Amino acid sequence: MTLEVGDANAAHTELLKHGFRSTITAPNTVRVDKLPRNEQPRLHALLVGAGIELFQSYQNKASLEQWFTNEHTD
Repeated sequence: MTLEVGDANAAHTELLKHGFRSTITAPNTVRVDKLPRNEQPRLHALLVGAGIELFQSYQNKASLEQWFTNEHTD
């Protein structure tokens, strides 16, 4: 899942504190790896509750090559 947020560093730190594996991909973008669908509402609530602006979230779509090499993260 990719998140567009107000502050990627703050979001990344907050996610790590709660056990989510994330990577900052741009100043306002964080990717969360291997996030089960049922955890998405909790993750959104956690960020908003911590005062982090959440502008958009979307599922990452793996390419055909990633599926065959098992490199997909969602």
